[in-house]
Amino acid sequence: MICFIDNKPILLIGRHQLVGYDTEWLRHALEKAAHKADFPEFPMLEYVLEAIEMYLETDCPLGSLSIESLYEKIRTMLNKAGCPSIANHLSLESPLLKISLKEIASEVGETYELGFFEALVQELKDFERLGVSNISFIHSREAVQLLTASKRWNKRCRSLFSELENYLDPYQLAS
Repeated sequence: MICFIDNKPILLIGRHQLVGYDTEWLRHALEKAAHKADFPEFPMLEYVLEAIEMYLETDCPLGSLSIESLYEKIRTMLNKAGCPSIANHLSLESPLLKISLKEIASEVGETYELGFFEALVQELKDFERLGVSNISFIHSREAVQLLTASKRWNKRCRSLFSELENYLDPYQLAS
């Protein structure tokens, strides 16, 4: 038997699956949409968030739900609640998505640096297409060691790690 955390469906963000997420990112997205729609105070915000939580925890019949589908549901709900301008200004935001660089390195084949960077570029393009910007890259040291086929951290590892840091500078890079 599969048990979901908080009874929420798995959230699909591109090819990634997220479980155990909160809804703070939705609060931020709704506040931003309300502000853009010239409603700096959105008195229904808490009710809307509660309704979204209830939908995710009890009413969603799906085991998994794409982030795009969730946003369409939210826009529909806002339109039905008489907030079409907020619905029109709602932009996709996501919870923090942790991406394992070690996993990408393993998928493309160890010691294949060019393939790793190509896969990473594709991943970043997919996130940009989806509007996902809340990303943290993890397991960077492990990825570097896989790509350099090094059991110990050495000069080549430091060089590649530095290159990776520079490339991912706009994003949070966690070791």
